[in-house]
Amino acid sequence: MVPTKSLSVKLLTLFIFFVSFLHFINLNNVPIFADEAIFLYQADKIAENPKNLLISLEEAQYPVMTWVLAAVHLATPKFNPLLTGRLLSVFADLLSAFLIFLIGRRIGGKLLGLLSMAFYLSFPLNFFHSRLVLLESLTNFFALLTIYFVLLAVENKKNKLKYSLGIFTSFLLAFFTKPLAVVSLFPSLFIPVMFSFKEGFLKINFRKLADSFRNTLIGILPAMILIVMVFILVPDQVLSLHTNQPTRSFSLMFPEFKLNLWKSLFWARAYITDPILLLTTICALWFLLRKNWKIIWLSLWVLSIVVIESYFSRFFFPRHIFFLAAPVALLTAFGLENLGKYKKNLVIPLTGLLLFLPLYKDINLILNPKTVLVGEEIQAFYEDWPSGVGLLEIARNLKSLSKDKIIEVDVENEPLVTWALPNLFDIGKAKIYPRDELLLANRESFYTRLENRPSKNDIYLVLNHYPFLPSNWKFQLIYSYPKGPNRSINLYKFIKD
Repeated sequence: MVPTKSLSVKLLTLFIFFVSFLHFINLNNVPIFADEAIFLYQADKIAENPKNLLISLEEAQYPVMTWVLAAVHLATPKFNPLLTGRLLSVFADLLSAFLIFLIGRRIGGKLLGLLSMAFYLSFPLNFFHSRLVLLESLTNFFALLTIYFVLLAVENKKNKLKYSLGIFTSFLLAFFTKPLAVVSLFPSLFIPVMFSFKEGFLKINFRKLADSFRNTLIGILPAMILIVMVFILVPDQVLSLHTNQPTRSFSLMFPEFKLNLWKSLFWARAYITDPILLLTTICALWFLLRKNWKIIWLSLWVLSIVVIESYFSRFFFPRHIFFLAAPVALLTAFGLENLGKYKKNLVIPLTGLLLFLPLYKDINLILNPKTVLVGEEIQAFYEDWPSGVGLLEIARNLKSLSKDKIIEVDVENEPLVTWALPNLFDIGKAKIYPRDELLLANRESFYTRLENRPSKNDIYLVLNHYPFLPSNWKFQLIYSYPKGPNRSINLYKFIKD
């Protein structure tokens, strides 16, 4: 048994190093996404001038992500900012995987920790999204760090203040990266309960429960008080989870909520795989019946993510269930390790199969992401206006047009074009001018102002969000790069009288 366990540890460690390496391959195979451009633009502004530290609030975003990106940008000024931003997300995800190993080791031993880490790293759900400059990877790291500190605070009677300070700091960082990080943090309040019960019994040690909650709440309560104070001091329209979103009652939201629940299941099947979800469900039900308090905690963790994200996410996308990867990995590992106690000959090939299925999708995500992504993400990342598809071709055209002269290029005032074009691509002598009016449904004010200008030489338009112009405007379409159905990024030239 010992040699078999030792071999399992070596094989899992080898797999972990392999799949970690895969995270770094072909990081630029997905075009820049609108959200990535926003974060990188804001970080750029902070790096230029510290007075812009709270620039993210202008987009109703919380500031931690842009602060970290700005620090990375200042440390690597000569590197491609999109690549360094994506590397940041990858490193955050690898650190999250290590925290899952530590959490798994705390609740079940080294083998459980390694199994959990291996499954977490292989899930396409986080493999794809952690290779982009999105909030989820960094948020997940801070949330898992909070959970780990809670485990330490509950288990250890010494150094209580140290662990409480860790909970306080990581909780704040998670919240002010993305407030819905609480979907992972709420179930952590069950950890003191988990350690106060004996497995298989309903008898609880209330003194131990009180001590555990005290150690945890010393960290969480001050963080919650500080968050409330921030919300009181800062205007509602700046720090709001639902900016521009009207308050809706539960009855009005229920059909949408139910649809989001079905979407969560569909996306989990696509990005985690059916066999793993089946094993996770069987494991959870079996051990729940046996009153295993660790499984109750992990099950609450999964349910809170699905329910809270489905309820509060007005615009619901697969990246919003990113936080599922951690508890599902732990549940899967828990099920396999316990299966190994009864079916030793079955567990190794089953583990290999369950790891191969998501790994196969990961390799396809590196080679051709469209073969793995669900429809909503193919549309978002490749076919609709938030996609950076076509920017490279537009840049090549602008470089050619400005070969011997400076040209003016008016663009819609959105970072995907205003920041990405000049910062990620070579556009020659073209000068980018953001125009707010071009993002309006009625853009006549822009055209009127242009017509009244004394000089109209070498004026071009790049339109992405609203790519088409009225037929009576004196512009000639000189290049169009198609994205998806009725979508393209267009380059126009102003025709002088």
